[in-house]
Amino acid sequence: MQGFMKLIKIAVIFLIFFSGPVHAERRQIFYSTASGQPSWKLENYMGNNVAIWNTSSSCSYGAIGFPDNMSSADKNRFYATMIAAKTSNVTMFIYYDEVPGICLLVSFGLL
Repeated sequence: MQGFMKLIKIAVIFLIFFSGPVHAERRQIFYSTASGQPSWKLENYMGNNVAIWNTSSSCSYGAIGFPDNMSSADKNRFYATMIAAKTSNVTMFIYYDEVPGICLLVSFGLL
C-alpha cells in the first residue's frame, strides 16, 4: 500500500511540473468616474514601459501592463482615452489577458 501511495504522489508531482504551458484567460473590466471607483493610476517607467494600477483586475495591486509590442501611438491613444473617460464621465472598458501573476492589456475603448 505504501508503494502505491508513493507512486500516486510521484504521478501528481509529475503532472504539476510537466503538464504543458499555462494558458491566458481573457477578462474585461470597466472604469467610470461616476461609479465611485478608485481612480486608475497610469504610470510611465524609463525604457518606454507603462503600467495601469488600481484597476479591479485580479493581479497584484490591480496592475495591468502594456505588451512589449504596443507602439508609442497606441500608448498615447490609451492615455487620451483614459483622460476622455475621466473628464466626460463616460465608461471605459479594457480587455486584458491574465496569466498567473501577470495581466497584459489587449484592447480598450469607450462605451
